[in-house]
Amino acid sequence: IVKNILDHWIGLKESPFALDGLSEIYIHSSIMIGRSMDRAKSGLTFLILINVLVHLFRNDFRHHLHLHKTYRINDGNLSSMLLSIIYHMDPTHLLVNMLSLNRYGSEIFVHSSSRRWHSFFLVVASYIICGIGAFVGVELLSQYHEYQWEQRLQDARWRNRCNHWMCHSINDAVGKDFSSIFTNVWSDWKTSFRFADIKLSMFYYRSIHRIGASGVVYGWMGMRLITSWMSPHHSRLNGIDYFFLIMA
Repeated sequence: IVKNILDHWIGLKESPFALDGLSEIYIHSSIMIGRSMDRAKSGLTFLILINVLVHLFRNDFRHHLHLHKTYRINDGNLSSMLLSIIYHMDPTHLLVNMLSLNRYGSEIFVHSSSRRWHSFFLVVASYIICGIGAFVGVELLSQYHEYQWEQRLQDARWRNRCNHWMCHSINDAVGKDFSSIFTNVWSDWKTSFRFADIKLSMFYYRSIHRIGASGVVYGWMGMRLITSWMSPHHSRLNGIDYFFLIMA
């Protein structure tokens, strides 16, 4: 067997169609890159297939999501959070997200000139990390706006406290800070108009029940923007990328 292999190899070397060393290295490298790209394609196909299957059986998973209440990390509802990463409410939501994932995933992982990005594990891990990161980001922003609102309320109530001697007399007679009931109502009403942006932000984040796969889309969108600007192994943004950015 070894003799036949050597004879065949020598015959190729002596043939007029024999390849030089650089051509052999190029072909070998192309084959290896093609195989590694297939691993990234497999990871992307696996994620899209999982999302489609979960959508087909979405009614069986609906009761696990607890969509009736706004998400909070301290709820301890980890299974609901993880499930919503691959859950879609309607076919249009599924179609838009999967088209975006396929576009961004292909440009980030499959078409990268570096084999480090051609990893099945990296594709799946980035999907999960971006999904969980979206929840953490929304939770932090929600907590920040609520903290801002409480600070504004406390400051306004303190500034509008009644320091007149008659208010003190009434409070002493009642045995509690009775005058603050009226001043707090005025302060809250005034603060709601003065800092309406914070109030609207709180309402927006409280109305978010689940981010789902959209958090992954935004995460991969950010990865696509960063890699197109800073990575020498990724292509620059084109018209199709801008189309998906606007659509997402």
